[in-house]
Amino acid sequence: MAQNFSIDDQLKKAKNFVNKGNFLEAKYCYQKILKIFPKNTRALDGIKKISKYSDASDDEFKNSISKLINLYNTSQYSKSLDYGSKLLTKYSRHVIILNILGATYAALDKYTDSIRLYQLALEIEPKNIQVLNNLGITYKNINNYKKAKISFEKAISLQSNFVEAYNNLALTLKEEKKLEDALELLKKAVSINPNYFEGFYNMGNILTSLGQFERAIEHYEKVIKIKPNHFDAYNNKGATYNISKEYKKAYQSIKKAIEINPNVADAFNNLGTAELNLENDRDAIISYNKAIKIDPKLVIGYSNLCSLYERSNNIEMIEKTLNLAKKEKLHKYDEIKFRAGQLASRKNEYKESIIFLESIEDEKISNKMKIDKYALLGKDYDKTQKYRKAFLNFQKANSLTKLDLEYSLYNPKKYQREISELIKSFSKHKKINWENNHQEDEFNPVFLIGFPRSGTTLLDNILSSHSNIITLEEKPMVAKMKKYLNKIATYENLYELSDNKLSKLQNIYFKELEKHISLRDIRGKVFIDKFPLNIIDLGLILRVFPKAKFILLIRDPKDCVLSCFMQTFNLNDAMVNFLDLKDSANLYDLSMRLFEIYNNIFNLDCHLIKYEDLVVSLKEETSKLLASLNLDWNDEIINYQNTALSRKINTPSYNQVIEKLYTRALGRWKNYKAEMKDVLPILEFWTKKWQY
Repeated sequence: MAQNFSIDDQLKKAKNFVNKGNFLEAKYCYQKILKIFPKNTRALDGIKKISKYSDASDDEFKNSISKLINLYNTSQYSKSLDYGSKLLTKYSRHVIILNILGATYAALDKYTDSIRLYQLALEIEPKNIQVLNNLGITYKNINNYKKAKISFEKAISLQSNFVEAYNNLALTLKEEKKLEDALELLKKAVSINPNYFEGFYNMGNILTSLGQFERAIEHYEKVIKIKPNHFDAYNNKGATYNISKEYKKAYQSIKKAIEINPNVADAFNNLGTAELNLENDRDAIISYNKAIKIDPKLVIGYSNLCSLYERSNNIEMIEKTLNLAKKEKLHKYDEIKFRAGQLASRKNEYKESIIFLESIEDEKISNKMKIDKYALLGKDYDKTQKYRKAFLNFQKANSLTKLDLEYSLYNPKKYQREISELIKSFSKHKKINWENNHQEDEFNPVFLIGFPRSGTTLLDNILSSHSNIITLEEKPMVAKMKKYLNKIATYENLYELSDNKLSKLQNIYFKELEKHISLRDIRGKVFIDKFPLNIIDLGLILRVFPKAKFILLIRDPKDCVLSCFMQTFNLNDAMVNFLDLKDSANLYDLSMRLFEIYNNIFNLDCHLIKYEDLVVSLKEETSKLLASLNLDWNDEIINYQNTALSRKINTPSYNQVIEKLYTRALGRWKNYKAEMKDVLPILEFWTKKWQY
């Protein structure tokens, strides 16, 4: 190395720097000589001569760097570049200046310039870990993950406890969908520094992506313990609670985030989602509008508002919201195109809707919106009688749902196995007469049951128009009893229940019921609990309420199963069956077999009504049903659509029950006969049984 080193060159450079007053650079040249030739007298004399200027020069340099850092930290990037460039003429070999300028260019999205400066810095100090880390971040920002990883890995090899490099390498792997590997690197980072809250925060985000919601929440809480006012931890914890359907906790966490920083649009958007899930539509509208006010370019805010208005059948407000988005020149964004397509479809402009939807680029929207896009395309093509295209789009929507994070939480076979166990248990008995001495005489609920998409939402809205009927749509009273029971409601498990347990189950039902309606309002009226798949829980219902009545709504099994396949449901172990035609048909078969067993052994007080008869002869069929409930006809029933418009409908039928009765869905399966050929044999028995 000494043979290639020129003392004279370094001395000449040092002299030039001294003449310019750049004593730090001169000192740097002398130090390079002394590093190789420690006793070189000219270098030692040079150091001695400039020592009287050294302290002043160091202070000047430190003040200059402090000013440069302040310009960068306060986002005065243009001034930072101008000032930093001037400093470079004076301190050309100082890596810190090159590093700050590189970061400034990166902040301005001028990544080529940023990389050039970082590389210049590394020519001077090849082992500068901060520069390597920043270079890696820049490569990551331009999606060059290979070079990003090389930079981070080199930094870690130079300093094995460099937690920031572990963190950034993990985030790079996250971009490559290598979530488990990323998680391991973050574990390493927090093991090095247990107070490294950024590591715990990013672990929370990755665990959410992996569907490990409880662990994600734990990591966000670790962040908050270390840094109590960490806005993003509260906000993302709330978003994770939203995904895991713990909406009250989501609301509380996001509200805390907003207390910390009330000027972040994303937080108000998340708050709106939590409020919507808590059925506080008015508050959700306020929150979404606050998000848009803070950030008028927030596409997801406009999209969420449109979705809320669409579900509440407020077509006028969808149009107004889309016009606001257009004023902000957001109409070309794919999420806004989807909402425009949705609006066109609601206005029966199906061909226009298809044009909007087909123009959307899948890679620019979320998986959830892709599902909605293809489901809506399916409906549009069905309405325009292009049935093969319609089926392929429904199939695509269901396939995408299976890729969704939420799908991994559920198992279609689990629900089928539960029904099979109930069939096995109850089929051993010929007659069962249960009593519950604790059942309140004044409370004799009527359960509206059937199979999803059999018309229960329509009948619910028709009946709710009657002045002496109170209906409640799809609330989890029976589900809460099942949760308390904590085992499958077989005959054996129900038979052994003590009076105390039965009383507890009844109280659980009432407690959940009172969250939605006052028991005082029910007294003296017929109360109808509408939840189609309560059809599998009749054993439990009759164990707690032996005097319960039932309304069974039947629809052509082929239309029913096809309609389930064509709909987008909120997922659970039951609803994931509808992503596949065969699973849908098998679930129908199992559910009806179980109902037949219940009907025979309990001698159910049950009124059967056919959907097809209801839509053709509403007054006649409803009058028969009312008679079975000891009620007279009420003329308000004819105007049931007005009742529907005043209610929030929480099922996929929300946009259908406000229409006039139509028969276009009768026999729809015939348009899809070829696609249904494998499931028709499964449904044949029930087709004959119900006389279709």
